[in-house]
Amino acid sequence: VFDDLTAKGELLGNELVITEIDSRILGGILLGNARISWRSGWRAQGSLVAKTITMQNMLKAMSGDMDGTARFQMQASSLAGLTDAATLDGSFVIRKGVINGIDIVETARLRSTESMPGGRTHFDELSGELSYAKDIYAFRQLKMAAGVLAAKGTVDYSGQQVAGSIIANLALREGMGPVSLQLGGTRDNPTLRAVR
Repeated sequence: VFDDLTAKGELLGNELVITEIDSRILGGILLGNARISWRSGWRAQGSLVAKTITMQNMLKAMSGDMDGTARFQMQASSLAGLTDAATLDGSFVIRKGVINGIDIVETARLRSTESMPGGRTHFDELSGELSYAKDIYAFRQLKMAAGVLAAKGTVDYSGQQVAGSIIANLALREGMGPVSLQLGGTRDNPTLRAVR
């Protein structure tokens, strides 16, 4: 749902070429371009640039401002089915944010094999690559910088289910080494525990 959307383009036979998309969405700005054709079935593709998207408007468990870029494609026999076949690939950076429901620092420090309910993870920057297809969001090459914490990992969202792995390095004391963590649960109620 856009707060405001302006698009400029040309209709050329069986194709709409949108050269400029400028919109306000989720507290930020979304720019891009797209090409939509209907010669044999419906096809859409294009690129997007997101600037200062407010994460809390997108995902209640996370705050911070996101910048990113992505390319998308859709193909279907009818216009109504176009979004059902959407795929997206891109990269993102979220700055000065919080993940609610898990505490990566405490879970890694205690090497807790039991999920500790609640908690928060503050971070200075979280970056990675995102792909979306068939209602599955896959986050790869995730990197987090957060004071004493440096972490990397992968996360998948399928419906409400969350699954992922995190390698956490804490600069609290020497010799601690990396800690492997497993993420699970749901988007609204995530779990995090150390893997032995």
